[in-house]
Amino acid sequence: MPFTLTCPHCRRPFTAQESQLGTVVGCPSCRQPVSVPGAAQPATQPEPSVWAEPPEEPRRPAGRYGQPTLKIPLVFHVAAWLVIITCIAICSGLVSVKIHDTIIRPL
Repeated sequence: MPFTLTCPHCRRPFTAQESQLGTVVGCPSCRQPVSVPGAAQPATQPEPSVWAEPPEEPRRPAGRYGQPTLKIPLVFHVAAWLVIITCIAICSGLVSVKIHDTIIRPL
């Protein structure tokens, strides 16, 4: 029979199964380890304190050299590739550019 626990890290409730009594499970919200009380221990929830610290934000996975990874929107990737392709087309002579009555052509 499932029962409800509250994560001490993010303070969000989640359910655990009877087969998980006395074990350590990961919180589905913040992925922090939470010990499920055994059959001898009643599942008590601590009173929230007025002076309690706010829950810590979950961290993003580290990148290649330990730096946090950045999520760059797709529109910036597309714009960067369009600039690169345009520069290659102009330099290779496939496209000529006219700026203020002056035609710029590759050498």
